[in-house]
Amino acid sequence: MLRWLTIVAVACVALSCSLKPIGAVVADTPRAEWLAGEGVELRYENGDTLNLRNVGVVARWEIGDANGELPLRIAAQSPSGVRYEGEVVLQPTERHKGGSFVEFSTEWIEGALLDESGEYVFTLSPATTVRGVWTVGVKIDSNE
Repeated sequence: MLRWLTIVAVACVALSCSLKPIGAVVADTPRAEWLAGEGVELRYENGDTLNLRNVGVVARWEIGDANGELPLRIAAQSPSGVRYEGEVVLQPTERHKGGSFVEFSTEWIEGALLDESGEYVFTLSPATTVRGVWTVGVKIDSNE
């Protein structure tokens, strides 16, 4: 139950941080130790193939373990199998009031065209082994 509440909370935060949210997908990480290169898979169902989007990455990190930034590798695969890879460095956005974690986020791609209907698969993995990352996610916003 707590896991689902965490997922819903992160999704709400991710969506509330954007002006024109389209969607967000989040997943738990191996909180005790997330090994470099160990991917967490996120699936996003796309139905709009005409409008440009901004794609961002979000995370929640245990306050005692959080460093100044969180470097992640990200791969996106379209429904037809086309793959795009890159790296992002998440920066702290704000401390959750009364909580024990820090929210991190960054924009990844501005003006992306998700031109295929169906399921896009995003895989996030840390550039180095980290401890205390609770969840990671991808947020999709309108580019208007």
